Amino acid sequence: MKFSVIIPLYNKEKSIPITIQSILDQDYTDFELIIVNDGSTDNSLSEVKKITDARIKVIDKENGGVSSARNRGIMEAENEWLVFFDADDLMYKNALNEYRILHDKFAQIKVICASYDMNIKKYPSKNYRYIIENYHKADVCSQLRTGFALVWTGCVCIHRSCFDKLGLFNENYTHGEDLEMWQRLSLKYKFAKSEIPVAYYETTAANRSDTVDLKKRKCWKDDLITNKNSNEFYKKIQKGSVVYHKILSESRLRKKLNLVIKYCRIIVYYIIWVGLFRLKIINTRGTK
Repeated sequence: MKFSVIIPLYNKEKSIPITIQSILDQDYTDFELIIVNDGSTDNSLSEVKKITDARIKVIDKENGGVSSARNRGIMEAENEWLVFFDADDLMYKNALNEYRILHDKFAQIKVICASYDMNIKKYPSKNYRYIIENYHKADVCSQLRTGFALVWTGCVCIHRSCFDKLGLFNENYTHGEDLEMWQRLSLKYKFAKSEIPVAYYETTAANRSDTVDLKKRKCWKDDLITNKNSNEFYKKIQKGSVVYHKILSESRLRKKLNLVIKYCRIIVYYIIWVGLFRLKIINTRGTK
């Protein structure tokens, strides 16, 4: 099993050397690392060129956005299994080996995903590996149970045949282009999931997509709202959204009911205790 790790790079001169090193330190070594410099205006490209390793392939292109950089990486990749990663996060040493284990366990699955940690929270890691039958329900359950999304760009590995059938990342979006891709994949493929973290997601890094000028923001969810009835794809996504909110509402109701039951028990126990005390069945004051 050979991997092509694809990193879109734009103005990450401070973080990219550490990110690259975390990938080169993988326990599983059969991979190439494709770094697509998307018209960086800082010293990102020169920082990359300081690192010498035969597995690194550097592509320099004009700025076109993160999707165009990922798509260029897909086209330049020599291997069948494509791993996507961001230029300001860290890949744990076990990442590629975990993908290999998932592939060996579920050889028929074309989309593989693991779990991840964040600087604000660690994933409650468990040695579970399984097939996701329903992406939407699994994503909701993951967020409710762990506080983490089911799939994130830094912990996913996809067979290139999926892109041959579904197309590449949508270059029209500045936000949510990865989520839109996971949605498309979920309509055609089952996912294999590992609950073992393989990466560290830095939410406070500079120049993240969530800091882009809102006026320039183009998110796939905006199109989902305006075109939700345009074709079968959006109908299925809309249905998934309904399932999400239903489960979320049920979960909140269940929490409220549990809270009410808890306080009712406390009140009942107190009344019983006071009654037994007044009837002198119990005595907490001791003997005189």
